[in-house]
Amino acid sequence: MRKTYRKLQTLKNLWHEYNTLVFGGVLEYVPIMLTRAKKYYGYYGVTDSSQKASMYISGHWNKPIEELRATLLHEMVHQSLHQSGEPDWHGHGDPFLREQRRIKELTGLEI
Repeated sequence: MRKTYRKLQTLKNLWHEYNTLVFGGVLEYVPIMLTRAKKYYGYYGVTDSSQKASMYISGHWNKPIEELRATLLHEMVHQSLHQSGEPDWHGHGDPFLREQRRIKELTGLEI
């Protein structure tokens, strides 16, 4: 339980750090939850009924912190595109790829 709590707290702290350093502090905080999902590493989604967004990071995979950072940043790109009104915020088209390249130049992380 403590390990899970520490991992979640680390992800939340990293979200705030990346929001400032990578996204200029413009993202609205969304709940971050650890899941045991085996089908994905991370997911940013919006519920149809309430339009409230959440971010899910799989704790199932015993990944090193660098991979968790990359997964978090990947989902934050989806969040950024969604909050800026990009229609294809959930996909990996040109808007996503532009952000992916920008973030790699800035952080060195492959997201």
